[in-house]
Amino acid sequence: KLDQFFTLPETAKFPGGYGGVIHEMIEARDVRMGQYGHSNQPSHHIAYMYNYAGQPARTAEKVREVLARLYVGSEQGQGYAGDEDNGEMSAWHLFSSLGFYPLQMGKPAYAIGSPLFTKATVKLENGKKLVINAPKNSAKNIYVQGVKVNGKAWNKTSLPHDVLAAGATIDFDMGPKPSAWGTGATDVPDSITTGDAVPTPLRDVSAGVSVGALADNNSATSAVVRSFDFKAADAKEKAEFYTLTNAKSGTSPSSWELKASYDGKTWATVDKRSNENFQWQQYTRSFKIASPGRYNFYRLEFSADVALAEFELMSKPLPACTSTVTGTVDGGLQAKGVTCVDGATINGPVTVAKGATLFVFGGEIKGPLSATDAASVVLVGTRVGGPVTAHGTSSEVAVENTSVGGPVSLTSNKTRSIVAFTTVGGPLSCTGNNPAPSNNGFPNEVKGPKAGQCTGL
Repeated sequence: KLDQFFTLPETAKFPGGYGGVIHEMIEARDVRMGQYGHSNQPSHHIAYMYNYAGQPARTAEKVREVLARLYVGSEQGQGYAGDEDNGEMSAWHLFSSLGFYPLQMGKPAYAIGSPLFTKATVKLENGKKLVINAPKNSAKNIYVQGVKVNGKAWNKTSLPHDVLAAGATIDFDMGPKPSAWGTGATDVPDSITTGDAVPTPLRDVSAGVSVGALADNNSATSAVVRSFDFKAADAKEKAEFYTLTNAKSGTSPSSWELKASYDGKTWATVDKRSNENFQWQQYTRSFKIASPGRYNFYRLEFSADVALAEFELMSKPLPACTSTVTGTVDGGLQAKGVTCVDGATINGPVTVAKGATLFVFGGEIKGPLSATDAASVVLVGTRVGGPVTAHGTSSEVAVENTSVGGPVSLTSNKTRSIVAFTTVGGPLSCTGNNPAPSNNGFPNEVKGPKAGQCTGL
């Protein structure tokens, strides 16, 4: 795919959603590096991605081509690729000339490319020196044959920030042909997905926001508020973050409480903030909800009138269901993969297989429910006739706004467990869970004794 990217010609004839040709298209066409437009700063990491494909020699080729052609003069396709941010363009040149680049935002490491000079010395603010030696370096000898860091062989394709910042000597052995150096490197970024699955990032699930200016996706509009109500668009998803954007002018928020409710009558504070600071106007800040749950209603209350521009309630989509159960099931059910029970009636016991996930929203389970070493067990707005037992769960245990006819037993679960706003017909016992279960401020009605970690629920 990277080879395709760098060889498929840009023609500047396909404006797409822009409605017309923009300068980045023309510049990408003129530099003749396929779809690569060096004048578009979000492209600057792409040449270094060959390292992660086990082909650092290809990174060397592309980096050295950019250094050789795109910063040197006035002929077509050459010159200084300025765009809107010449400082960033210069930074790319300086880093890449030294032989490394801060590829991944927030990671204290630099991807190795191909140094431009036979020797470069950087005088650091701490008085130390960073020395980069590449004595065989030339216009032909662009390929790294080997690297030494402070005299010791270095086979990774990245350099740690703390090593460079402390002062170091980096020795590059350069040559005219690709080598095996770095082709087996393991210092690649962890994927946020498995296989070829696409990411499922957080998304705004707020609905029915009582103040329209806070939900119009326009930070130029604002409102002065003391409190406002809203809902979750789909209470099946557990909202875990929210964002606030202060207005162009006026008093910014500093102290507030986020309250939630399952029924719109009983409320609890699920997040509380004080002495918060918005460093500038129209500044969007995110906050993690201290006690997240699958609530139907929300209210945000401030300690004083504040000027707000935008609000978001952020949730991660549920994992894709491998099987969905609706209607009536005569008999029992074994949950495998990701089983979603949506408003169904199960006329028998439910068991959750090892490593499986069970989501039950509404409906009724007339028999007992048991899970041992499952991934997740989630019951929301459900009636369960028999006992509920969950042991050794690894990702999530949630019993919310639910009625259980028999006892509930949570043991040795390795994740945060919630039993909230729930009626339990028998004992509620919890032992060995890490962390201890919580009710998120919503007491349960338990007709039997409460024991162990669940005594206070």
